Amino acid sequence: NDLKKAEALMTVSKTASYATKQAAQAMLSRVYLYMSGTYETPNQEYATLAIDYAQKVITAENTVY
Repeated sequence: NDLKKAEALMTVSKTASYATKQAAQAMLSRVYLYMSGTYETPNQEYATLAIDYAQKVITAENTVY
């Protein structure tokens, strides 16, 4: 829940910052990947969420100020 809130609160800023929305999304992707289970006991819901969040990071516009 903390990462989802962080993702929602982070916006593009022209001031120096240490984290981005994409950083929160990348972390969520990794968390969901770990929660997706094993080959023997997969959790498809979490695996799909891991893919969705990774895709958000991959397709994000990288704006550098």
